[in-house]
Amino acid sequence: MIILSILFFLLLPMVSLSAPPSLDSLVQIYPQADSSIRAEIFQTLSQAAAERPEQTLLVGQQIKGLAEQHNHVGAQTLIYRILGDAYEVLGNYDSAKLYVKKSIALARETDNPKQLAKGYNLLGIIHDVQGSYDRALKSFFHALSIWEDEHDQEGINTAYINIGNIYAYQEENQKALTYYQKSLDIANTIQDTLGIIMALNNIGSSWQELDSLNLAFDYYQRSITIAREQGNEQDIALPLDGISHILIKRGKYDEALNNATYLLNLAQKYQNINDKIYAYRLLADVHKAKKSYQTAIARARQGYNLARQSGAKLEITYLSELLASLYRVQGNFKKALQYQSIYMAYQDTLYSLEKRKIINNLELTRTESENEMLKKENELRLAQIEKNEAIIDRQTAYAIGISLVSALLLGIIIILYRLNLQRKKSNFLLSHQKEEIALNNAQLTKLNQTLKQQQGQLQTQNEELERLNDSKNKLLSIISHDFRSPLSSLQGVINILNTQTMSPEEIKQIFDALSTKVQNTTNMLDNLLKWTRSQMQGIRIQPEQFAVSTVVEEVINSLAILAEKKGVLIHQNISQSLLVYADPEMVRMVIRNLVSNAIKFTVKGDTITIKAQLDNDSKVVISVIDTGLGISDENMAILFQLKDHTTYGTANEKGTGLGLILCKDFVEKNGGEIWVESEVKKGSVFFFTLLTEPTHFPATTSQNILSATS
Repeated sequence: MIILSILFFLLLPMVSLSAPPSLDSLVQIYPQADSSIRAEIFQTLSQAAAERPEQTLLVGQQIKGLAEQHNHVGAQTLIYRILGDAYEVLGNYDSAKLYVKKSIALARETDNPKQLAKGYNLLGIIHDVQGSYDRALKSFFHALSIWEDEHDQEGINTAYINIGNIYAYQEENQKALTYYQKSLDIANTIQDTLGIIMALNNIGSSWQELDSLNLAFDYYQRSITIAREQGNEQDIALPLDGISHILIKRGKYDEALNNATYLLNLAQKYQNINDKIYAYRLLADVHKAKKSYQTAIARARQGYNLARQSGAKLEITYLSELLASLYRVQGNFKKALQYQSIYMAYQDTLYSLEKRKIINNLELTRTESENEMLKKENELRLAQIEKNEAIIDRQTAYAIGISLVSALLLGIIIILYRLNLQRKKSNFLLSHQKEEIALNNAQLTKLNQTLKQQQGQLQTQNEELERLNDSKNKLLSIISHDFRSPLSSLQGVINILNTQTMSPEEIKQIFDALSTKVQNTTNMLDNLLKWTRSQMQGIRIQPEQFAVSTVVEEVINSLAILAEKKGVLIHQNISQSLLVYADPEMVRMVIRNLVSNAIKFTVKGDTITIKAQLDNDSKVVISVIDTGLGISDENMAILFQLKDHTTYGTANEKGTGLGLILCKDFVEKNGGEIWVESEVKKGSVFFFTLLTEPTHFPATTSQNILSATS
């Protein structure tokens, strides 16, 4: 990520010009400050967000409270964005997005285009770091549109840089170079030194990706030279990182290592988590080139852990691939396979070819254009009518004057008579034109009503398309990520067996891991097929009365080996006389999924208990209780919703949440309901209900049964 930071000093009477201001003093200054002093306060906090983010958060939260207390809306807009900037530097992207979106909302409400554009730009940077490039590009184009309307050259320059970055991340380096060159041209025109530094660095990065190393080295060096001349220490980091990777390719390892150490110290000095990740990755690359593999692994893991902590998907992808290659060289194939799987998952997430929805508004635009032209024609006709009326008025006045002067002259009387006829004719024409205008206005009204109806229909269709596309994308995401992982693992194992001589113990380790992945994928495929059939109404519900304990015992027996392998004890406490009326196959699938999930999120020594009791004469409550990890409030809120990301159990068992969706669907189809209670680190309890008698079975389900058996 390209870091935008400009170093200023706050010029307040009580602060020395020779050193940066104390941020704590700003809290005492703010309540009595006028608008100009407040502007300087926010300028100081804005620069401190990049240099001293933690202190900025402490002071910024206090000023935020004062701004909200005194209802300073403009101040709230600024402080929300500054807090978002500080959180972004520290890698807390969720908090950063929360505050930036608040700033955007206030800027929009108060019609503040300057802050609105800055808010969209910062939101785009956050999406960029998290790997959401489509959202980032959308935000940057929002900012660019506003800056162009405001004729803000510095803002346009910033947008060009960030848009170029997105294309660079997508490996569209020629497009990236186009935007970077535009940025450099604007920066030179307005003499924006920081913009020149950034543009030169980015152009160098693109040429490096295109393998034009000499050209890239030249641009990097120019960027560093200008940054040092201006005393912008932080802005040296990115071009120096680029030069160091070129030095590695040229075999100058010691020089590259010195640069990497300098960059790490610089990142720690300014508390910049992203620059720390880049520095650790550079250190790992240098040590790998020097064949110091153990040190390279240590540095790569430090960077990888920071990237996972901050959610920087692009760096997770780079570092997981690097770790996989390092472990492969050392012969640790289990670790290599683990990080190769992580790399494949994130690679698919960042660079998948998703279809983009295109909304065609050409006909709507054409209709609106025609309406606008019709309005202009009517305005011209009205102007002509007024002109004709003025002519008639002048002619009438002239005729009256002549008649008074030459009342006895027959010729003048004839002229007056003719003028009178002409006036009547003009009046007739005017009346006819007014009728045409009234008719056109009626047609306009009808067209506008039709247009509104079409807009409503388009909105409804777009919402339905978005819902269908969302479900499709989530299913495709599940298939592309979780089906590909075991296949990739199997391919990796085959390659290893073909190229490496391995001991039986190593082969057994790899095959055990692969077997677990294949079993998890088989279970997920079974759930996916059943859920798909359920959504397509392809499952026939065949209820009957049966003993709950029988089905529970079958499930326990089928999962006994899995539970024993993890050291988890399963037992049930259900009376054999307790009967329910439901589809036994669906109930078996529900209990199996719940117990399987419980095993997944428990560790050795934990227990799983299955109970059932009669709640009233018509309903039985079945509960699956475990003493495992528990579920956070955040995950409980989306527990029974279709997700497009993978979760992992205590033994890295992969899951998509589709099993719980299937449980909810099957329970509700049998006239019951399902819910969960959980406490983190203490365990979870999943409850669901079943009916005891056919008379209480859902009417729609009963109809399905009749049609299926007829």
